[in-house]
Amino acid sequence: MAKKKKSNNSSNPQIKSPLSEKKNLLTVTKYNDKDNYSTDGYSSNVSENSDITDSYPNSLNSDSETESQLNSSNNIESPNSDKKSDLNSPLNKVKSQAVNAKNKLLNSRPYQYYNKHRRHHQEEPKSLLAFRRVYFILGIVIGACTIYFATKKMDEYKDMSSVFKNIINDIGVSEYFSSDFVGNMAKIVGENFSEDDNFLPGRDLAKTYNLTAKYPIFIIPGITSCGLETWMDPNTESPKCSETYFRKRMWGTLNMPKAILLDRKCWLEHMMLDPKTGLDPPGFKLRASPGLTAADYLFPGYWVWGKVITNLGTIGYDSNNIIFSSYDWRLSPKNLEVRDGFYTELKMSIEKTVKLKKEKVVIVTHSMGFNMFFYFLSWIESPDGGNAGKDWVNKHIKTFINVAGTALGVPKACSALVSGETKDTAQLGSFLSYVLEKLLSMKERITIFRNYGSISSMLPKGGNVIWGKRDSKAPDQKDDSFKKNGPYAILTVQEKNKDSTNGNITSIYGSDVIPFLNELSDSNYQNFLKNTYSHDIAYTEKEIKANKNDKTKWNNPLEVSLPYAPDMNIYCLYGINKPTERKYYYIHDPYSSNAASHTSINKDDEKIQNGIQFDNGDGTVPLVSEGYMCEGGWRMKRYNPANIKITTREYPHNPYLMWVRGGPETADHVDILGNHDLLKDILFIVSGNEHLVSKKVDSELPNIVKEIN
Repeated sequence: MAKKKKSNNSSNPQIKSPLSEKKNLLTVTKYNDKDNYSTDGYSSNVSENSDITDSYPNSLNSDSETESQLNSSNNIESPNSDKKSDLNSPLNKVKSQAVNAKNKLLNSRPYQYYNKHRRHHQEEPKSLLAFRRVYFILGIVIGACTIYFATKKMDEYKDMSSVFKNIINDIGVSEYFSSDFVGNMAKIVGENFSEDDNFLPGRDLAKTYNLTAKYPIFIIPGITSCGLETWMDPNTESPKCSETYFRKRMWGTLNMPKAILLDRKCWLEHMMLDPKTGLDPPGFKLRASPGLTAADYLFPGYWVWGKVITNLGTIGYDSNNIIFSSYDWRLSPKNLEVRDGFYTELKMSIEKTVKLKKEKVVIVTHSMGFNMFFYFLSWIESPDGGNAGKDWVNKHIKTFINVAGTALGVPKACSALVSGETKDTAQLGSFLSYVLEKLLSMKERITIFRNYGSISSMLPKGGNVIWGKRDSKAPDQKDDSFKKNGPYAILTVQEKNKDSTNGNITSIYGSDVIPFLNELSDSNYQNFLKNTYSHDIAYTEKEIKANKNDKTKWNNPLEVSLPYAPDMNIYCLYGINKPTERKYYYIHDPYSSNAASHTSINKDDEKIQNGIQFDNGDGTVPLVSEGYMCEGGWRMKRYNPANIKITTREYPHNPYLMWVRGGPETADHVDILGNHDLLKDILFIVSGNEHLVSKKVDSELPNIVKEIN
């Protein structure tokens, strides 16, 4: 009977063929219950074909789904219950076999082991930082706070802790953070965003003190602070270059990096000056951009005078009583008058403003702007200059505000002229130094800097008396530093022998700088330096009086006196407590006329990093240069015959951690123009409330003055 049934099955081609094909497709290799298992996992004899998840992708479902499938399988007839019925329903048999295979997998030891450990890992508690989602949520919180606070006004988020706590509660992550964390983040976010307001502190001062605009203001910026734009020269040999960038800025705005990257030769030809005359090279012409936009923002998002101008606007100033005296900062003071008539224009503009406004003017300078204006104070009186008489300054200028002035020069100028390097390039690292070298080589930088007559105006003045000498302590050097390391120098040069071994070490002190530069430079620069500047000291009134007729002395406050202007006031405002370049270490190759920074020298105890020794200052100008004339030199009658009142105010450098530019308490050389205390003092002075600005000296400046005098 059995054989007969088997024969009947085989004789039915319509049933056998599809059933056998389905069986072949769904064949599962038999599971060996004798497989060995370890405590950490298992090793099985199951073949590659036993990966049931490939054939049944939905078999590893959740527990509820698996239970539902198992229950539904009970309603399916057993394949051995009625074979005749199965033959009539081959698809049902296929389904039955699939369910059996699935049940076998779900009840197998490997799957139970996997499922057990999967649940174990899911239920195992993790630390807070183990969850990546925490970082993601934290990023969302900080980003939300940034957007929220950046778009709100001050009075809308006075209580930063409650605002920050509400945001964390609203997104449901408060259990992840302690109350201390919330408070600390509120403090950080609150300090940074609540102060990030271009109209502060002017807006508050205007309400509290009822400040209003009084004296017209003339602003004279520092080096690199104004935009320079291209103009056509009819005799140019590169008309296409000049036409492409006509009236576009070669310095400032995004046109500058575009020109450097895409048209480097054109950019260099425009930025260079003639090495003999110090004026425009044949065929190329750059001129200073006019107006307040010349230096409010040098690049998009990078303010220079922007915060000063904005705060002046809060008390009533506008373009009618803020005059921005932009100039080509590449030129020496002498050549500014020769080419552009800069000082003649400044004189006429001041006279016109005083006549129209019926008030004397306030002059605000920054950095090298001090050198340019100090030259003007001698030029205006001289018969070879403005020839306006000795009382012109007293009649026209109410106050001179000197912000971070380079009165006695900066060692940074020596480094730029010797090797084309500064702290900024020395600390770039090998990769960025390589990129810089490809964009603008060291040789090109040296040539450019020596052609720029303005940079030499900032060479250290006063020689050994101000900057130290070989056998004694420098005035700005501490006693323990002198005992341990010897006297301060400006440059220390190690000669490299022809066999690449280290040779003699030479220290360059204050009075040695100019002779050393002459050794390295060509005759063009030597002649320019000799005929344009002087860096010495005048010790008698007779010398100072004679120097009034010598244009080379007009840039040096140690060789000419202030004008006779008893009604004028001078304010010296500058930053302190930021490491500032004071000395450089160099290697001099015998096969080269130039020296290179010895960047491998690092000594933390001597404040030496990357071959640069640091001292107190604003990051660019050392304290002795910022403050000596204000607290020392101009207290002497020979330098201040009219006994002009001098007020010195120092601002300690206290940058905010999360601020790129340092925040409202920075005292960095440039960023100090956004310092809230400095802005307050400027607003008090220009509004006629000078009595609210008093002397504040917290540094070692009094000791430096005592050492020099």
